[in-house]
Amino acid sequence: MFVGIYDGFNRPDATDYLVVQLYTAVCRELDGVLRLHADEPAEAGHNGGGRALARGQGCHHDVLDVLARALRSTEVGYFMEAEARAAECPELAMVGSCVLVALVKGADVYVMNVGDSRAVLAQRAEPEPEKSVPQSAPEPEQSAGAQEERAVCEQGHFERS
Repeated sequence: MFVGIYDGFNRPDATDYLVVQLYTAVCRELDGVLRLHADEPAEAGHNGGGRALARGQGCHHDVLDVLARALRSTEVGYFMEAEARAAECPELAMVGSCVLVALVKGADVYVMNVGDSRAVLAQRAEPEPEKSVPQSAPEPEQSAGAQEERAVCEQGHFERS
């Protein structure tokens, strides 16, 4: 299951672009990873070798890379479109969107977050589902104003040449 939440600012252009393009980019990138692992033997308890999002650090890392590459290619596409339309719509340089994406397969949940959106993971207490739902503690507030976060942003941000 793919869930994408996009919170745009100034105009809907970036958000509209994400709605149309990001899911397609994730599917394209994920298909490439699944083809790469298709010939690997299945892990114990998993059918289909690499066709399933098998448990294991290598596969988890690959899925996280898929999300990053899909976002990067979507960002590049949006920048190209915004540049092409700059003369007719210069305000496109001032729009953007936060992105919160969750990719779920079985018990595995992969989350990608760009901006100030938050994801809270919760699990129903078994065997008494009527009890309250425990949730993971949210991470401390992250802001590019904080020196630590600024360094992370500057290191990982994709820049056009």
